[in-house]
Amino acid sequence: MAKVYVLGSAQDGGLPQFGARHAHDVAARGNPALQRLGPSLAVIDGERALLIDVSPDIKAQHERLLAVPEYANGGARTGMSAPPIFDAIVLTHAHIGHYAGLIHFGREAASTKEIPCFVTKSMAKFLRDNGPWDQLIKLNNLKLVEITPGKPFLPWPGLELTALTVPHRGEYTDTVGLSLNGRVLYVPDIDDWKQWPQARETIERHEVSLLDATFFSDDELGPRAMKEVPHPRVTETLKYFGELAGKRRLVLTHLNHTNPLCDPRHDAHKQVEKAGFEVASEMMSFDLGPVRVPAKVEVPRDFSAVVVTLPARADAATLPVMRAAAERFGVRDIHAHRIIHARQIEQLDSSSLATLFDLIEEVGKSGHEVIICDPPPALQKYIEVYHAQSALCKNFSLVDARGRHESKLIDFIPPFVPAPKGRVDIYTRGELKSFGFGPSELTPAPAVNLAEAVLSPPKWAKK
Repeated sequence: MAKVYVLGSAQDGGLPQFGARHAHDVAARGNPALQRLGPSLAVIDGERALLIDVSPDIKAQHERLLAVPEYANGGARTGMSAPPIFDAIVLTHAHIGHYAGLIHFGREAASTKEIPCFVTKSMAKFLRDNGPWDQLIKLNNLKLVEITPGKPFLPWPGLELTALTVPHRGEYTDTVGLSLNGRVLYVPDIDDWKQWPQARETIERHEVSLLDATFFSDDELGPRAMKEVPHPRVTETLKYFGELAGKRRLVLTHLNHTNPLCDPRHDAHKQVEKAGFEVASEMMSFDLGPVRVPAKVEVPRDFSAVVVTLPARADAATLPVMRAAAERFGVRDIHAHRIIHARQIEQLDSSSLATLFDLIEEVGKSGHEVIICDPPPALQKYIEVYHAQSALCKNFSLVDARGRHESKLIDFIPPFVPAPKGRVDIYTRGELKSFGFGPSELTPAPAVNLAEAVLSPPKWAKK
């Protein structure tokens, strides 16, 4: 099962903070156990690793992650001369504690290669328009992937994130919180919970929520005006979400170096514990269950496509027969994109490949696109070779291991719903008709229920 690790529980400057002489900073300099690193999370999912926010303390955080066997020995990173890095990155906003560690991904340091970096439109613009960050994109150390708040995205199959816009001072970019698989919520920065009307409802939907706890009270910054750096006080947070504390796991994070919660002996801890909350600590972890499927998957009203779920056996005895049955039904004449779910395939041969490639070229001639989702390794290998060699494949995209595809025309993919013998779902501007495969023809079937979707990775993807 995937796990979420707290890599850093401090506010942007960490603890001890540079140049600070607060009692907490002095204590932390003398006792490494009291130190807190800049705000960041990691998701470790078998052989894959996702980094959420890149703090200035990324070097120390990476060293701690190397003590996690699943990370240190994971996947393609095994056997590399360099230490493991990350399969994807997500950034919440452009305050220094959340992105400044990107300097270590450049050519002067790790010199990473096209790590997908999921960011909002304004964050993408900020990175492209300002040095030294623009060089990370120009040299392909990072590959920016723009996300839309409120719309789920998949760093890889089985890991679904949704960015949630939250009110926070935006000198350079907007700010988002993150929902991970609909189970873990991360909101390290917000101006005021009351300015986010969905706060209670959103937290109640999640099993674990890591929440902004920058300041405990109003008197922490001395001569500095607290209004310059607005954050909810911990005392306010305890009251505002107190009724949820017994139902959900609420964890306070992003502690400023002045916060009394930085002192484990302070009475503030008793106040937090009495309210049913917790205080985050470095390398604290949470199990991240499978994607929580919503009760109803919203299909865009203008969505039109022919969605084919291939059966486990896709060989000369089945796939050409299925295609012939679909043609007799008139599917060829339906002017719409084709989306093919291939994750059920356990057996295929050269005849089925030829049939599949003929379909790709045929659809391309009609001006529509084809997307193949979750192909098993054998099929993926053939597809990649064919894709590279064919001049007629500009209409074709493969959903890769991170859930990405290159189609510019298809922005919604109905999730996979099992159908052992295969199924055809025809979407026509909001209307849906489903068909099963008979011996020689398509047979009407109940409309597919997307609430029965399976969003966890296929078995072969876990190896």
